Amino acid sequence: MREINPQRDIEVYQVNLANAILSPTSKDNLKLNSRDRVLVFNRFNNEDLDTLADQETVSKAKTLEQAQLQAQQEQLKEQEVMSSSVAVSSATPIEKDSKQPKIVFRGKEITKDDFEALKQNTRRTLLAPVLLQLQQQSRLGLAPQIAEVFGEVKHPGRYPITPRMTISTLIEAAGGLTYNAFTINAELARTVINSKDERASIDVERINLRQAIKGSTADDAVIVGRDRLNILEKPNVKLQSTVTLQGEVRFPGTYTVRQGETLGELLERAGGLTEFAHPQGAIFTREALRLQEQKLLNQYAADMRAETAKKTFRADSNMGSVISDPDKTLKFVEEASRSKALGRMVVQLNRILKDERSTDFMLEDGDFLFVPTFRNTVSIMGEVQVPITYLLDNKLDVDDYLNKAGGAKKQADEDRIFVVRADGSVYKPTSGYWFGNNHEELKAGDTIVVPIDTDYRDALSTWTAATQILYQTGVAINALK
Repeated sequence: MREINPQRDIEVYQVNLANAILSPTSKDNLKLNSRDRVLVFNRFNNEDLDTLADQETVSKAKTLEQAQLQAQQEQLKEQEVMSSSVAVSSATPIEKDSKQPKIVFRGKEITKDDFEALKQNTRRTLLAPVLLQLQQQSRLGLAPQIAEVFGEVKHPGRYPITPRMTISTLIEAAGGLTYNAFTINAELARTVINSKDERASIDVERINLRQAIKGSTADDAVIVGRDRLNILEKPNVKLQSTVTLQGEVRFPGTYTVRQGETLGELLERAGGLTEFAHPQGAIFTREALRLQEQKLLNQYAADMRAETAKKTFRADSNMGSVISDPDKTLKFVEEASRSKALGRMVVQLNRILKDERSTDFMLEDGDFLFVPTFRNTVSIMGEVQVPITYLLDNKLDVDDYLNKAGGAKKQADEDRIFVVRADGSVYKPTSGYWFGNNHEELKAGDTIVVPIDTDYRDALSTWTAATQILYQTGVAINALK
């Protein structure tokens, strides 16, 4: 970065540092002037460093070698081209900064402060003040000398325009193309100002990217201010999607699936189910659903913490609005917030196996199917005297099984008893004058859940609704495991 006039306007030059060092006579070995600044980027983005640091946190039981191996495996999974591993270790040295977590970077331990300093050398951080100055020194008739590249490049973003910058040099500034880049053509969007009415319009030009990279002057267009280069992705090129089948499947294991393949088609490839399978009790999980459920669980917990604090410290003459045991409530909320969502999706596997297309669906990367062994049992759990499992008896209903478990405890919420089916669906047995009875027949693998009335001593039903929902969610998740 070089100042070019008394107003201290700047001009930016792009050089290949390796060429400058290895070939001193090359054009990359620029002669430096007074007040020049050389910016050397590291190979990571801020997000890359944060992700690695978060994912490679290791417990005290793990050795440094295990942590580094875990980091390398994660990097291979993400298909990142990195020659080093980053791992956070909880080792405690005897120096003054022993309280700071140690980070292993390129085989050496650095402190958290050093790690934050490393993040200051990323492209985004170093270029931010340069881009701001280029924006400020633009004027009438001179667009900001900034171009943007996005899509299938290693470091998408905004970059300063260097003298005689072309499409190929802009791609070099962004770290080069990714494996999935579509090289037959790319899109170059340019802002054009009409000289008569000064109205701006966008002109999109198709570029033969393969020829541009080779240096063809016809395709390697010169970049001007406010250009936006879009590097497209190869059609239908996705990371390999894998689905895991476990349990009573003839050939269990992890399968690579093609885009659009359904669960029924995959089960056919896997040889179908064994004679001991219980398809009605199949457990199917999906990562996208798990993340969504975990977000809801965390939100429930946060809402309950706030509500508990509000009820505890509110100066109200009505003692019914005060929680009798806030510590117990908070302890329950903390336990529930630590529950891990499963991301279970109810599937009708028996109908899928019968080739009923309306029940079949396309698979996604990370899907998991477990087909259990048939067990002709019914379980009772929650606020009962003796949580227990019985053989299924079609003559018995929910009340009969509750009696077999010793009945409900005093703190049980008997109005909200529900049944979790083996396939993950839930129904609530109800009875009433207006709506009649809803005593569905129990089936093999069902679980009767009796939730807790979180503050039964105060008989508060309004504010505890969220707590009951949270508890029922946690119990249902545990029942499905």
